[in-house]
Amino acid sequence: AKEKNIYLLFEKSKENIFLKINPFRFREIIYNLISNAIKYTFEGGVKIYDKVDFRKKRYYIFVKDTGVGISAEAQQKIFQKFFRERKKETAEVEGTGLGLWISKELAKRMMGDVLVESIEGQGSIFIVYFPIFQK
Repeated sequence: AKEKNIYLLFEKSKENIFLKINPFRFREIIYNLISNAIKYTFEGGVKIYDKVDFRKKRYYIFVKDTGVGISAEAQQKIFQKFFRERKKETAEVEGTGLGLWISKELAKRMMGDVLVESIEGQGSIFIVYFPIFQK
C-alpha cells in the first residue's frame, strides 16, 4: 500500500469472542483479501474492520477498497478456480485467479464463508465470517 501511495486502515471492535478456526488458514484468507484489495486499488485505499453479530452468532471481517470494482456478471464467477475479470484497468495486474477460490474453500471448512459486494468503478467489499462460540 505504501508503494502505491494508498491508505491501509484497520479498525478493531472491542468485542471479545471465541472462534474455533485454524489460525494459519485464517491468516491466509485475510492475507489474500487484503493483498487483492491493494492490487486492484489505484487511488484511495483499503479499510479493514470487523463486527460481531451476537444474534446470528457470527464474527465478520470486512475488507473494503476504493478500487476498480467488479462487474455484476463477474461477481457470479469471482470465487471459481482460475477466474479473473479481464478489463483494461486490470490488464497489468498479475495473479492466478486462485486466491479467492482458496479463501472461500478455507472459510467453508471452518464453517464460515466469503462474500462480495461491489459496484464496478467504485470499489468492493469482501466479507469473511465465522461462527462464534460461547466459552
